[in-house]
Amino acid sequence: IEPKKLQAQLSAQIFKKGTKHKTAYQQNEAIDFFGASIEVYASPLFITVEMYVLEKHFEKTVPLFFETLYELDINDNEWQILVNQNIEELKQQDLQNDVKSDKEISEKIYGSSSIYGYYSKPADYEFIQKQEVLEFHNQFFKNARPEIFISGNINKNNISCVEKQIEKYNLTKKFDLYKEIPSWQHSQEFINLPEKE
Repeated sequence: IEPKKLQAQLSAQIFKKGTKHKTAYQQNEAIDFFGASIEVYASPLFITVEMYVLEKHFEKTVPLFFETLYELDINDNEWQILVNQNIEELKQQDLQNDVKSDKEISEKIYGSSSIYGYYSKPADYEFIQKQEVLEFHNQFFKNARPEIFISGNINKNNISCVEKQIEKYNLTKKFDLYKEIPSWQHSQEFINLPEKE
């Protein structure tokens, strides 16, 4: 549960807005260079971060993926651009009758304080700071218990590459590895990371 409105939403939106070592432009250029893409899907209860990568560039793009997850950062300029874009988008939504109706119905059913009935307003952005969002990200993303799924033509080198990143970021000292061969003969790897000791 977010201690302050917009923390969860903005935490999802600042992916690909830069890291401690790369600007947003450098980060996205590096991902595009290897023909990869990173997508973020947010719901009221969880966030899924997906990366699509070419097999031949797997070992070069996985470190970029982990850097995006665990060394995320956003400079003041990128932050202000994001905030302004969100405010403008909310203003445009308020002009659409169907969106306004959905908001009112959800608030009536679930209550405006519920994660299912709460909708952000332009004025909410006056009370949220970049540092608060980064702190939320550190608490609920960097220190969370992740589940990592790898699907496609997976080999031992691919798994070793992921293991190296797990070790680099000190995510855990051990993990369980589950491997399944579906009917179409593509392997799927499931890495379940326990809580940090």
